[in-house]
Amino acid sequence: MCIYKNGIFNPNNCTFNFFALDKWRPRWSSLQNVTCYKLPKDLKGIDKFKFLAEWTIDTLRWYSGRVEKVILEDYSYGSTGRVFHIAENVGILKLKLMENGFRYETIPPTVIKKFATGKGNSNKEAMLEAWKAEPESFELVQEEGNPATDIVDSYFLCKYGITQ
Repeated sequence: MCIYKNGIFNPNNCTFNFFALDKWRPRWSSLQNVTCYKLPKDLKGIDKFKFLAEWTIDTLRWYSGRVEKVILEDYSYGSTGRVFHIAENVGILKLKLMENGFRYETIPPTVIKKFATGKGNSNKEAMLEAWKAEPESFELVQEEGNPATDIVDSYFLCKYGITQ
């Protein structure tokens, strides 16, 4: 989750909140504007999705009165794998956002990729290069996989929502 604070839009004026494996948490949390949480291991299925949605609402509430809208990445219709789990998770999140009075908007992944890189079919490496080109971007702890790619994606989702 990327939350824009104020001033000129760049990575240093955003806070990043996410869950990560134990091995990554100390290194990511050492960054000034990154908060890395531990996901309880006993959560499964709907309980996990509900927990994540409630955590999102609690995080947004911390910025009480300052969150104008929430930008979510829409479904990637070419995806395979656990797409139904993703849909259940996002459905619960959208319901919780609505119940708590937060406006949200969904943006297709291709739109975000085109916004960040100029090409709607860009890969993760191109997104990372776009991140590095941002003024005042900070060095990511690792550049491959999550949570690095999630930070990059959330940043460009937020930037799109603020500037478009």
